[in-house]
Amino acid sequence: MKVSRIRRPSILLTGATGILGSWILNEALERGYSPVVLMRDEDRPHAERRLDAVLHLLGKQKMRPEVEIVHGDARQSELGLDSDVSRRLRNSASAFIHCAASTSFNPKDDLNLWETNVTGVQNVLDFVSDSDMALYHVSTAYVAGSRRDPSFESELEVGQDFNNTYERSKCVSERMVRDAFDAGHTYGAIFRPSIIVGATDHGKICDFQNFYGFLRLVDMASSRKPNEHQRIRLEGNADATTNLVPVDWTARALWHIVETEGDRCQTYHLTNPYPDTVGRLKEWVNGVIRESNTEFEVVRELDGTPSTLEGIAHSAFQHYRVYLKHQPTFDRTNTERATLKAVPFPKLGPELYAKLLNYARSQRWRGALSRHALKAIPQPDAAAV
Repeated sequence: MKVSRIRRPSILLTGATGILGSWILNEALERGYSPVVLMRDEDRPHAERRLDAVLHLLGKQKMRPEVEIVHGDARQSELGLDSDVSRRLRNSASAFIHCAASTSFNPKDDLNLWETNVTGVQNVLDFVSDSDMALYHVSTAYVAGSRRDPSFESELEVGQDFNNTYERSKCVSERMVRDAFDAGHTYGAIFRPSIIVGATDHGKICDFQNFYGFLRLVDMASSRKPNEHQRIRLEGNADATTNLVPVDWTARALWHIVETEGDRCQTYHLTNPYPDTVGRLKEWVNGVIRESNTEFEVVRELDGTPSTLEGIAHSAFQHYRVYLKHQPTFDRTNTERATLKAVPFPKLGPELYAKLLNYARSQRWRGALSRHALKAIPQPDAAAV
């Protein structure tokens, strides 16, 4: 049954302690919603610590009473919820924002990845089916796979190959959501973000994945003693684009679309309209590491005997190397219509890259949910929770 977009302040959110989910939670609190977060931790104290860590990162510690934790698991039927809790959420929540996913590119994780990204989405669909709750599904722009032509928001399966099981699983699960929309079992929207990096103002992010492997290499190279000149070769294509999007813009754009036209069952590319190339990133890097007498070079293939840093990079990027050689281009018709004036895309470039690197350095490359970070979080007064 299709109804108005957001009618009640309660929303159900998965992945609330993840890279994007944490900022979606932040936006929900700033917009006056009462989030209910589904967490699958082994016990409530551990879930509390992880949520507190994310709220501490976001500067939202005082809003902890506004967030309800329910213990569950999207990989299980009925989301692993007690029947009374399940019934209450179906009756009280206006929207379900499904952000939880496995993003591993390691083939060893394929079984868990499929269980999370495909079985989990089916369970979410069963939960919201024929209810009064809208579904906002976070997919990925990389359902485009290895396409060389532009990827349109209106397309999904066009016979493309996939670079890994992650891309394939997200395509399959997005098809399931699209079919549920078409059949009228639920309504909402599908969001396809690209590579998420830290916030535009300060570079904050809750974990250092994907692009941060590259920044970590930059950090290592810049700390090298400036002895003889060293060249670090990376396999890639200098003309390939790197589609980076700041986490704060991504969450704000998503919420704006939810509130303005999120019941249209459309798909939105939350992507960078003017992505930098690998070559331009290399130029910025070489400026950062110049004093260490080190230089990055992009090569089509790494031949000969690699240096120590080249070997580290080659190993660290083994599952991501394909994205340094080619990335699709993304149509943004729906996204621009919905956000262009209200949530314009920020200008990205060397200033932001420096913020991302400096923030990661300031955290010693430890994410907000690392063991060290969790221990450092001040515990709230029991009466305040």
